[in-house]
Amino acid sequence: MKKTYFILATLFITALSFGQAVFINEIHYDNAGADVNEGFEITGPAGTDLSTDLYTVELYNGSNGTVYDTVNLTGVFSDQQNGMGTIWFTGFGSMQNGAPDGLALIKNGVVVQFLSYEGQITATGGMANGTTSTDIGVSEGNSGTDLSLQLTGTGNDYSDFVWSTPITATRGAINSSQVLPVQRNEIENFTVYPNPVIDGRVTINTMNNGAKAVQIFDMLGKQVLATKMEQNGVLKVNSLTTGMYLLKVEEEGKVSTNRLLIE
Repeated sequence: MKKTYFILATLFITALSFGQAVFINEIHYDNAGADVNEGFEITGPAGTDLSTDLYTVELYNGSNGTVYDTVNLTGVFSDQQNGMGTIWFTGFGSMQNGAPDGLALIKNGVVVQFLSYEGQITATGGMANGTTSTDIGVSEGNSGTDLSLQLTGTGNDYSDFVWSTPITATRGAINSSQVLPVQRNEIENFTVYPNPVIDGRVTINTMNNGAKAVQIFDMLGKQVLATKMEQNGVLKVNSLTTGMYLLKVEEEGKVSTNRLLIE
């Protein structure tokens, strides 16, 4: 099994998968020992009925590009966070273990996403026939049955997020390091500087200059700092090692996030 790794920059995706409101949000396809809890998660706007638009997922064999299973998606998204929800799909059979394999999300017979893990696939059958997949860039192998690959970050569309290496699964719930905000529900005039951080101190400013709850997550989704600020000011981050982080700030019921690079 390939060594897992994570990506510190936003993944660029094909035009087929850009900007759609319904997208693949979480995947578990392999673990140590016998395969357990395999499946995938779809996220979308609350009230969306997957059956109405004939959403399906085709599972692709990377060795020959053919479809080895098709899952008809059913269910209506509930409002789990700011008008967005998730549904976990499992019990349809085993997902193949990669090197590579993949899955395509299809709406009314049109491919809206074609993702793969452990390499790219050029489909030779199914709805994605002739299309080359986007490798999500992370993989599973000797991880636990309670882990999965998940999107992290903030936004409304797939292109706003990045995939994490295996972290604790959140099947049927918003991912642990993911924020799905309502449009225009972000903090006004939210600024973070300097970024990159070079001296262990970062300034957080907002228009309202109100009390703030501040959290910082590493790229595996683990919370590494949590504090409160009474007003605009300087946050000390000198306890954190160099690397990329996700900064989440809540003020007066609004939420903003920002990638934070510590050098």
